[in-house]
Amino acid sequence: MMYHALDAVAQARRPTSPERMTPPVAGRASPQTFDYAWRLMSDGCGDGPLEAARYTGLDDDEAHAAIRQHYETFFDREGEELTWPHGPARARLGPFRVLRVPPNDQTELWTYASVGAFALGLGGIPPIEFVLLTAARTDRAVELVTMVADYHHSRSIDLGHRVPIGEPWLDGATCDGFLVALPYPFGPTIETVSIGDRLVRISWLLPITAAERRFAAQHGLEALEQKLDDAPIEYWRPDRPSVV
Repeated sequence: MMYHALDAVAQARRPTSPERMTPPVAGRASPQTFDYAWRLMSDGCGDGPLEAARYTGLDDDEAHAAIRQHYETFFDREGEELTWPHGPARARLGPFRVLRVPPNDQTELWTYASVGAFALGLGGIPPIEFVLLTAARTDRAVELVTMVADYHHSRSIDLGHRVPIGEPWLDGATCDGFLVALPYPFGPTIETVSIGDRLVRISWLLPITAAERRFAAQHGLEALEQKLDDAPIEYWRPDRPSVV
């Protein structure tokens, strides 16, 4: 599925600034150091490729259960709850986990959806969750969604933000960052979920290249989105060319 043009609802909810990164918080990671610090935390956790673990927490609550149910209802498929147990982030994120949903009628891709990011923001930004799509099943996606959630815990991420990874998102990939966007591949049905009196937004982690991030910084988010629409891109492909 290609990157979709914005509809009227998306236009109304688009961030007003192309960057919108919140100021650094004392004692917490800056965007320049976060990806490096994350890699240091994961390094040395064992020999060979690191793997996700099945979520076995007993500290579930109605809010987390509602997020999980929202995904499973939309995809009409039960997912597998996983955690990234490597490094100290696990202790910081509490009952956070990632729901892995196999291909289904909504998408031929694998879906990795955060459950609990809504509780991690610093405040001042509406609660948000993150969805990443991959062509193949991979624990790397669990790590990446957890990394973004930990970044959100440190700085608060919103729609329109660009999140550095510091390395290719998949082996051999051209993209090394994410644009936090509306979930265009799925339409507005998945976009929000109510938890009591809170409205949680579901966002899409769209892999982008360093050149695309620089283009957005220079020309604005709308200009980059237009480039992505005009291409259009096969965003799930690790080797997709940059649009700028």
